[in-house]
Parts: sequence; structure tokens; C-alpha cells
Amino acid sequence: MFGKKSNEPQDRPDAPPVDDALLSIEGQSWDGADAAAPGGQARVVKAAVKDQEPSVISQAVRMEGSIISSGPLHLHCDLKGQVTAPFVLIGATGKANVNLQADEINVEGSLEGDVTCKLLKAGGNALLQGNISCDTLQVALGATVSGNLVVGSASSES
Repeated sequence: MFGKKSNEPQDRPDAPPVDDALLSIEGQSWDGADAAAPGGQARVVKAAVKDQEPSVISQAVRMEGSIISSGPLHLHCDLKGQVTAPFVLIGATGKANVNLQADEINVEGSLEGDVTCKLLKAGGNALLQGNISCDTLQVALGATVSGNLVVGSASSES
């Protein structure tokens, strides 16, 4: 507003919302090209995140599909599908009905599905349901956990 004008091109309104990540959602890539693999199955496109900054998906988003990330994910959205990442935060507004694999998962919202991780932290308002397998589980007062739960060394043998 008060500085020099930039000679760099302005962001296009049709550009992808995340600069550092490529996502395939419901068989479409962000550039509109068909992302379906042979046999009609949607292929997964890796989300690459520079410098391990989190990829954040806001509460205004509702999505179905698969996400694979080499960096941390912060999910505040309504998500159905599959997620693989080293660290996943499901925020207080997040609702994830997913198959989730991660090293560490922090849940403040709702998580339902098959979950495999090393460390699972459930905050005071968290709701966890499904088949949960983890090495270490931390549950805050007020959290709800239901389903099949395997904690400890037996979880890595599954």
C-alpha cells in the first residue's frame, strides 16, 4: 500500500490455493488435468512442503481424497479419505473420517477411522473412534475414546 510497486506478476485467481503442495482431490489435479490412474482409481499426488512448515487446510474446506505429506499437516476441515504424514494436527473444528498413518497425531476435534501412529495425543474436547494402534497414548480429561485400542509394543506388531 505505501511501498514500491512490485514488477512481479500478481497472483492469478485460478492459481492453486497452496503454493508448496500439490493435491489430488476426487481424481482432479489443481490444474484441471485428469488425475485418474489406470482402472479408474484416483492416484495420489505427494504434497511436498518446504522447510517443514505445516500445510494448513482451513475449516471452510470440505474434501474427500488422499493426502501424502513429507511435512506436518494441520487439518481444521471436514475430511474423508486417507492421510499419511509425519505429524498431523486435527484442530478443534476438524472432523476427519480417515485412514491415518503418522508418527505423531494431536487431536483437538474429531477423528474416526483406522489410525496407526507412534504418539497419539487427545485434547480435552477430542473425540476418537475406530481402530486405533499407537505406541504411546496421551488422553486429556474430557476427551472421548471408543473403539478398538491397542497401545504399546503390541501396536507395532499389527
